[in-house]
Amino acid sequence: TPLHPRTEVRGITGVLDKDLFLDINEFSHNKSEFLKIIKSVREIKDDSAKRELLNCFVYTCQMSIACTLDAFGNPNKARKKNGAYFENLIRYLVKECGIENSHAVEKINIGDSEDTFSFEYDIVFEKEGQRRAIGQIKTSTKDHLDKIFLDKLFFQKCSSQDIPFIAVVLNDVQRTQSKKVSSTFLPGHYRAYSVYLTPLSGVYYVDVATSAKQFKDSIHKLDQLLVEDMWDF
Repeated sequence: TPLHPRTEVRGITGVLDKDLFLDINEFSHNKSEFLKIIKSVREIKDDSAKRELLNCFVYTCQMSIACTLDAFGNPNKARKKNGAYFENLIRYLVKECGIENSHAVEKINIGDSEDTFSFEYDIVFEKEGQRRAIGQIKTSTKDHLDKIFLDKLFFQKCSSQDIPFIAVVLNDVQRTQSKKVSSTFLPGHYRAYSVYLTPLSGVYYVDVATSAKQFKDSIHKLDQLLVEDMWDF
């Protein structure tokens, strides 16, 4: 039995979640509603239907990009471009909701030497010119989970700021060679890193993997970030 039973495999495009992916008629019909939602996103706190539409629309936009890139037949280039487009989409979405943000690269000196180490943050939430939170944006935690935790750990060690550090993730599902669907989220690693390294302030999925749902206190759907949490940063 697949770990993600709501998904299906379509041709060469990988895995799509039927409950989140809007068909062309649904997408066109809901476009104007989506644009209204993001302009007053805090007002839909108690509207579960609009919150789910927010997730569905973002998922459909990004997975449409992913499917198009997959069709060109260069997996490595497709993954890199897909990741870059997802970062741009999330930063744009946060800005359209009303929160200024940026991508940032910082260098710090290592000890007393002239050697430097670079930090890269996929999104920095800003208010009145001040940093309020930092986040990393990934299409999947596969091969990235440990780095996200280490990035926060380095930030804590090298910065005087005590601000939230989050992650935004598209999904954690993949198709195997047998065309079955499996999860790339590692619950044991996530729990261990949270306890022995440093806990993240929150992880926000567009499509939450089944194996990640046990961490309800720290792992949420994207609408939780956009509608509620980022306004408290």
